[in-house]
Amino acid sequence: MSPKKNFKFYYHNSAFLKLSGISKSKARGWKATWVWLARFLYEVSYWVGYVLYEFSILAREFSKQDWQKTAKSVNLRLKKFALAKPVMNFVVFTVIILLPFGLLEGFRLAARALDAKDQLIRYTAAGLEQFQKAKTELSQQDFKSAGSSFTLAKRSFETGKGELSQVDGMLGGLANLAPMKRQADLLIQTAQQAAQVGTEFSVFADQMSQLEMTPAGFAVSTNAQFGELLDRMEASVASIDRGIAIIAVNLKQIDVQSLPQEYRQQFVEKFQSFSELSGNFQNLKSLFEMFRLTFGGHNRILVLLENNNELRSTGGFIGSFAAIDMKDGNIKSLNVDSVYSLDGQLKENIAPPQPILNVSNKWFLRDANWFADFPLSAQKISAFYEKEGGETPDIIMAMTPNLIADLLALTGPVEMPKYQVTLTSENFVELTQVASSDYATMPENKPKQILADLVPVLFDRLSKLTEEQKTQFLAILQKNLYEKQILLYSRNGQLQNTFKNFGWAGEIKPSDRDYLSVVASNLEATKSDLYIEQSLKLETAIARDGSITDRLTITRHNKLPALDKTFNNSYIRVLVPEGSKLLENQGFDFKVQDAPRPFGQKTDDDVLAWEKSAVRDVVSGTTIGRESGKTFFGNWQRLEGGETREITLVYQLPYKLKDIDRYSLLLQKQPGALNQPFVHQVRFEDRKMEWSNFQPQDLTANSFSQTLDLNRDQMLGAVFVRR
Repeated sequence: MSPKKNFKFYYHNSAFLKLSGISKSKARGWKATWVWLARFLYEVSYWVGYVLYEFSILAREFSKQDWQKTAKSVNLRLKKFALAKPVMNFVVFTVIILLPFGLLEGFRLAARALDAKDQLIRYTAAGLEQFQKAKTELSQQDFKSAGSSFTLAKRSFETGKGELSQVDGMLGGLANLAPMKRQADLLIQTAQQAAQVGTEFSVFADQMSQLEMTPAGFAVSTNAQFGELLDRMEASVASIDRGIAIIAVNLKQIDVQSLPQEYRQQFVEKFQSFSELSGNFQNLKSLFEMFRLTFGGHNRILVLLENNNELRSTGGFIGSFAAIDMKDGNIKSLNVDSVYSLDGQLKENIAPPQPILNVSNKWFLRDANWFADFPLSAQKISAFYEKEGGETPDIIMAMTPNLIADLLALTGPVEMPKYQVTLTSENFVELTQVASSDYATMPENKPKQILADLVPVLFDRLSKLTEEQKTQFLAILQKNLYEKQILLYSRNGQLQNTFKNFGWAGEIKPSDRDYLSVVASNLEATKSDLYIEQSLKLETAIARDGSITDRLTITRHNKLPALDKTFNNSYIRVLVPEGSKLLENQGFDFKVQDAPRPFGQKTDDDVLAWEKSAVRDVVSGTTIGRESGKTFFGNWQRLEGGETREITLVYQLPYKLKDIDRYSLLLQKQPGALNQPFVHQVRFEDRKMEWSNFQPQDLTANSFSQTLDLNRDQMLGAVFVRR
């Protein structure tokens, strides 16, 4: 292959021709070999100068007599020398001829590089100062000032990039061969992109601040329409998302060690926040998408008030509902009523699950939340709502009175003169229960009217919150969502996935290892569950052969006095890994669960599958069945006022640990239930715990324990190695 073809790049390099004073026309007339040789000799001279410059840096490091840092620096510099290997052999043969030119050219390049480095640092430092200022302004919700600060930061970085490009132009592209130049370019690009992201974020935050909550829904403080504002916010989110993706890629390529030592820590601190920003922004992106899908367009929202003082699988007894027709952020219609108003419209005679059949011979909307998996119960709720005359809901929200009580603590008491009561966070549950049943001033046939009258007043109070109170309002929503006092379901698959990703969908989650969820359903209509203190203790034993046995103790105490109708009669299901084998159980009440079904009733397919999977332990009466990919042990317990009782279950898990294996426990809280203490004790023979995602208590060579507050779903995991 001809030299001309091999070194086509050098032959046509106009930068070299400019430096050498050779015109293009003359160059074309020369033989390619001579052009290549001149270019190659110039390259060698550059690298000689570069190597000498690197040695000067090493000499400075040695002079500091900080031997640990010097050793690291030597190692780094030696790695950089590897870049010059292609020409170092030739240097040995040409050093006598090239050394004077190499020294002069190399030191000139080194001096220019040092000057460029200083300029770059100065502009970058100025940009970072604007970053810090913008961060403070964002925290103070001064979005316009934050946008200006991000713009100034971007200009500083652009100036630094211009300085670096000018140097590269003067050197005819040679600077691109130096590692420091490439790192500096990457750093500047990343900083520019970060400033652009910051600007877009301040724009998005300003757009978000234009949204206002009113009694009639959402309004926009500017002249923009609600849909137009959402479109602009969506465009901002997309731009931020692209910018963060670019930053993430660049950060992986930046070698922190190539930066001046005095600036490395600053770089790590300033740009590390962007890694955190990426995760936080994805949450913000999902929240915005959820808001857009929920309130943009046209949605029918069914809100269920589930009374957790009469606990059921998904939170509580469905006593009231609110049907909301929302379009483009505005509430077109709002209807709050008692569930009994709908249940009276049901024409079909549908058979309830067997435990409910003991107290009611027909299945209605009020008992439709039987299944522990909220998405499945929500589908039943939607079906009953349609059968009872309602339009198919697009979104179903189940909430307990805890949310309203927390909101009343934020807004202050609400006077209800029509009912001669003042509702507060302390008395809301009690007074609305009384008003819902036999309050003297309650309008005829409107047992839930007090709730219907409260909703617009509460909406009006919420629309007048201060900026500080708005932050508190969001914290209240977050707390109730994560503690499963609010559950959400949507027929829209994208929105439903968002609910699941945030842990707000109330689904029974899959797990290939240990799992536990205790689900109680109060079926005797006594409002007593807020007075039931429940604690759980799980003792896990890992045997030598890897088999695992769990011993669960459920302790329940009724704080109410021993009076008529203060008892609590609940059907309790304990959900464990599918295939678990029940070895012992005690503490339940043996109760006949085979009440005869009325003739001609329709049977729901999911109820039929639930019942067909169940078998009865003839000694204790405990039902062993399958539900939502789990095995459940179900039975009754009646707890009188003032009484304390224990339920004990011993069962073997369907898998064994290998020599090196993980043990994990997915612990799911029942929606609507109050916080309860949970103690987990693990014993392991011939094994050593190598890792855990929690800080174990009372750790010994063969056991540990863990105590926590069961106020939300939690995952506990550990890795064991056989000794």
